[in-house]
Amino acid sequence: MLNYVIQNYFKRIKKSSRDNKILKNAVIYSIGNYSSKFIAIVIFPIVVTYLGLEDTGKLDLIVSTITILATVLSLQIGEAIYRWFNTNDLKEQQISFSNGIIVLAGMVLFTTVIYVLGYFFYHFPKDLWTLSYLILITNIVLNIFFQLLRGLGQVTRFTVVGIIKSVMYTALSLLVVIFTKDKLYNVLCVLLLSNIVGIILTIWGFDFFKFYRRAEIGVLNLVKLIKYSIPLILNALSWISFFAMNKYIIALNLELNDNGIFAVAEKLAIGVFFIGMFYYYSLQDHCLSSTDFKKEGAFFKKIVLRTILLIIVAISALLIVLWIIMPILFPNLVISMKYLPFLAFANLFIVLSSYFGITYNYKKKTMAMAITSFAGLILSLVLSTILVSPFGLYGVCIAILIGSVLVFLIRLKYTITFFKT
Repeated sequence: MLNYVIQNYFKRIKKSSRDNKILKNAVIYSIGNYSSKFIAIVIFPIVVTYLGLEDTGKLDLIVSTITILATVLSLQIGEAIYRWFNTNDLKEQQISFSNGIIVLAGMVLFTTVIYVLGYFFYHFPKDLWTLSYLILITNIVLNIFFQLLRGLGQVTRFTVVGIIKSVMYTALSLLVVIFTKDKLYNVLCVLLLSNIVGIILTIWGFDFFKFYRRAEIGVLNLVKLIKYSIPLILNALSWISFFAMNKYIIALNLELNDNGIFAVAEKLAIGVFFIGMFYYYSLQDHCLSSTDFKKEGAFFKKIVLRTILLIIVAISALLIVLWIIMPILFPNLVISMKYLPFLAFANLFIVLSSYFGITYNYKKKTMAMAITSFAGLILSLVLSTILVSPFGLYGVCIAILIGSVLVFLIRLKYTITFFKT
């Protein structure tokens, strides 16, 4: 009896410690994610005012293109390294880091060849072409070392570096658009500088020779790493395209201002996504480093239920507050409120799908995970094409919601099976 009481007591302590650690890391991640986005939102209207709509459009196009290219050209190798580092096995860490460096070098070389060819044969301003190339390379490198920090459990450093980079970029961007002439070029220079500073801060003190082992570099290890990472490209692009591709359907079938209305509704609904991701990164860190995640089904379910409650409260508060303040402050944007509920609940299912994706990552079944998000994207685009003519923006929003529900249901079924077997 006494032995049972003692064992039960230590189990409660262990569970409490686990809950506290995940909550603590969730708060730390949130400070970095939310503070940087809040700063960007506050500064952005001022930057647009001084930069002008035309150059703002160019900047957005350049940055968006770099983001997509970085997703593809990095082969998502940073996420693969993060997954291997979560095993807390030094040999596995050495395998992933050593081979990851080789993949990185190969992709940098490939990107450089494309840059050189474009420099001589593509009619694009040479200075912007070169600057975009450097930003792309530093984006790829920075992401890899960011994932290394997460894999090593250095959550606070990860957050601090993210905040420093964001504050530096937004503050210097504000200065250059106000006080310099070549505003667009200088903003891109600031972005490059902030990336370089981020890289320096992430690699400072990193024990390169502890994790780099030439003997671990080999075809089989390279294939194993790339086999894990490449499907993550499809997964990432599918989620990016969920909203982006539907904008093209709107542009081709409806009026130009309909895309603006959709953009406002999308921006308002994205808050649901960020709130719902509160536990995600800390839960992912915990689960992927667990020796037997399958035994933690009850705990995983508890976090997911907390997240659902958090999102439902967020959606309710968002709708109530916006219905009160929008007619007063932004009466011309009230029309976007009609579509907000559909996109808000679509973000709910996207968030839950992300949480259920952790079980795929744990088993390293990234291709299966990528297929689910791609299937949801295809369904969304097909339904949008069918529904946009008779129902307008309602049809597009409903299509996005149905596509996200499909991904949710497929991943929910897999997650239930994962914990039962």
